[in-house]
Amino acid sequence: MIAVGIPQESVAMVIRDGIDPKTLREHFRHELDTAMIKAHGKIGGKLFAMALAGNVSALIFIAKTRLGWKEVQVIEGNPDAPLSINLKVNFVTPPDD
Repeated sequence: MIAVGIPQESVAMVIRDGIDPKTLREHFRHELDTAMIKAHGKIGGKLFAMALAGNVSALIFIAKTRLGWKEVQVIEGNPDAPLSINLKVNFVTPPDD
């Protein structure tokens, strides 16, 4: 439960008939400290496996978040020239119901 973000106080409430959060921390300190680390490891491992299997979204995500890659937009031309935008709109007649 801790791994998915449930607060320690809420976890303590569902153990047996409810225990004091201090008791939870006293007896389950290691589990509380490592739950999120283990969850991150599992999720990261799955994401990495998906990337290695060729999942394009996973590859892009890892490249951007872990490898420092980024998308760059280059704007060319005279910055003082007036901006020209061409817009093409195709109007479609809706079908009769």
